[in-house]
Amino acid sequence: MKTVSFKLIAFGMALLPFIASCSNNGGGGGGGSGSSSENAPAVQNTASIVLDSPVYSSEDIEIKSSASPVKQGSSCTFTVKEGYDSYTWILDGTLQSSADFSLTLTASDTGKLAVGPHTVLAVVPSDDDETLICGELTFVVID
Repeated sequence: MKTVSFKLIAFGMALLPFIASCSNNGGGGGGGSGSSSENAPAVQNTASIVLDSPVYSSEDIEIKSSASPVKQGSSCTFTVKEGYDSYTWILDGTLQSSADFSLTLTASDTGKLAVGPHTVLAVVPSDDDETLICGELTFVVID
């Protein structure tokens, strides 16, 4: 995985009236010079965040379907090439439980899918484990 770092900088502008009022009435910070809020320093808060962001390969993995179109209430199996260390399947944006080279939607699964197009994704690590290879297949469920 490639690590991406960036800094998030936010200015505490909401504190400026408070700082200004403290300096105007002699409170807070031990001074009371009566200076205007224009002279109040801006408060700067800094936070660093490190994210592990996956890097996708330009290589694709082919997904094959046992049925096209898929009849509502019937079973369908999607497969990709065997031999990868792990497999992740995503159906219409929802992670599926299969971690194998195939994903089978049973009659009860396809019965829950509305008639129309659906998208299945397969994601596998590349040989160097630095990038991910993704395949996508759109299939249609019919009545």
